[in-house]
Amino acid sequence: MNTALIAGRYRLQEKIGEGGMAVVYRAIDVSLGREVAVKILREEFAADPAFVQRFRREAHAAARLQHPNIIQIYDTGVQDETYYIVMEYVREPNLKRILGEYAPLPLRKALEVGIQVGEAIEYAHNNDIVHRDIKPQNILFTDDGRAKVADFGIASAVAATSPSDVGVILGSAHYISPEQVQGHPASPQSDLYSLGAVLYEALTGRPPFEGDSAAEIAAYQARERPKSPRALNANVTPSTEYVVMKALSKDLSRRYRSAAEMLHDLRKLQEGVRLEHTGILPMPEEHTAVAPEPVPEPLSTPSSIAAPTEALAGLRIRPVAVEDEGPPLRTAVAVGAALLVALLVAGFAAWRVMYPNPPPARVQVPRVVGKTRADAITILAQANLALGKETTQTDETRQPGTIIDQSPGFGEFVDEKTTVDIVIATSEGTAIVPDVVRQTPEDADAMLKRRELVLGNVVLRYDDTTPAGRIIEQDVQPGTNQPKGEAVNVVVSRGPPPEEGTIEPGDDENDLGAAGDGVSSDQRPEEPMESAPVVSFTPGPSWVDVQVVVGGRQQRRHIKIVKTDEEVRGLRVLEKSVDPGAGLNKRVDVEGSATIQVYVDNELEHEYRLEPTAADVAPAVPEGRDTP
Repeated sequence: MNTALIAGRYRLQEKIGEGGMAVVYRAIDVSLGREVAVKILREEFAADPAFVQRFRREAHAAARLQHPNIIQIYDTGVQDETYYIVMEYVREPNLKRILGEYAPLPLRKALEVGIQVGEAIEYAHNNDIVHRDIKPQNILFTDDGRAKVADFGIASAVAATSPSDVGVILGSAHYISPEQVQGHPASPQSDLYSLGAVLYEALTGRPPFEGDSAAEIAAYQARERPKSPRALNANVTPSTEYVVMKALSKDLSRRYRSAAEMLHDLRKLQEGVRLEHTGILPMPEEHTAVAPEPVPEPLSTPSSIAAPTEALAGLRIRPVAVEDEGPPLRTAVAVGAALLVALLVAGFAAWRVMYPNPPPARVQVPRVVGKTRADAITILAQANLALGKETTQTDETRQPGTIIDQSPGFGEFVDEKTTVDIVIATSEGTAIVPDVVRQTPEDADAMLKRRELVLGNVVLRYDDTTPAGRIIEQDVQPGTNQPKGEAVNVVVSRGPPPEEGTIEPGDDENDLGAAGDGVSSDQRPEEPMESAPVVSFTPGPSWVDVQVVVGGRQQRRHIKIVKTDEEVRGLRVLEKSVDPGAGLNKRVDVEGSATIQVYVDNELEHEYRLEPTAADVAPAVPEGRDTP
């Protein structure tokens, strides 16, 4: 920074924290005369325009969160190419420091913290924000002991840059969910897994998994089951262990479905109510007295943490023998059981008659806002949902081609196979290419004109699966942002190929007559032979020159260059259509180990790798099995 006074009002006082993405200072807001915390992004993040745009968008969204258990964001901006966030200042240490001195915490204190963090998570999820980086370092405390969660929105921006890179998640391998480790999108259930890991550490004094490196710990998260908390701390009740292990389930269908559901069980534990399902097997051969679980003791001194509670241990009721009442009693019991079975069968049959089709399963809608159309299709399919109506909206603050709204909203529960409508951002002078596959050329032409695009060349091809006169493929991927007036070339089906010996009708009989001068007819079942594209790479100190020359063909070629390095994952650095036989050059800036992929007509043509080291790549691990 050129000056310690930021935005003319925030005067930096002292550095109070430092992390993988930012440095935090205590500062004075000279306009309001109050203490604030100012977080300044590191240069490597601020130099990435895609990250900066995403960061500002997420920070603005998080600034709208108003909750007593969430650190309030006051302001965000840029000065001298340095990006900063101004937020509420909290003096007390974070939970990680507290656990380092006092863990394991008394049950009552651990539940109190878990409930307050859970309430913050529930509120954020209801406002379509997933934290993605819940950990003790992000849980702070006010002077009166209230827990406050920090970095809402900030972690979202970092995770969205490279969702499967454990290093980018700021070294949070101890608390990251298995699905994030495996490269899947984070969901509300991911935050619940992280909260379960925090509770595990608060109750046992250690995180669920430990290792020599972040990659090793992440591998454990994906495939191993944590050790029983009760084996590490005898004061942990069976019901408490059940709640923690359910939150830590690798199977999403066994994990808590929402923060509200997890909070319900945590509040029951706080009230001393025993949960009905804990997975604890009954004692064999003897009838054991079922005593209520002890209400957690209030926090007094750190020495009280280690004191085991066994006041009710060993209490048993002597089994009382039941005298044999003779055959009449046994007969009555058998008759009663038979009647009960008959009633159950009749009731089930009546239910099937009244409701022949069982209701569809309910699923939670994933977040597709901020994603591309192609990514949204994949994410929705994983949740047994489908893409619905697509509309566009001019929004200069959003990345063109990304989704800015969805309906139903993120986190809502709907029936399987429900469609999700989306709104895609555009900018002045650009348009989003619609999906015209399986449309007629007339309909495709109308759809493109509505978005100020043009139907280009139309090539005919035999196809066994697509009805004649319907579009088989388009050369520009749906959802792609293109300049207005850009042509979209298509291939139209001529129907199944004719049987051998059959005389084909003339062009005038097969002319689709829908695309004007762009229509051409291919008289052979297959497309004309084409020469393969030529791709070459020239590496430099921190860049790679990519040269692509496409082969001859009667339609334009769609070229896409994607890079993955230590800063970003799957970033499209170029997407363009070129004329037959033409080429292009693109210099791609890279950071450290990198992979550059060149796609031609949406098929991977060539992949260039800058040799990564073993430490750069998190190991691929199979999904584990667990039964909480």
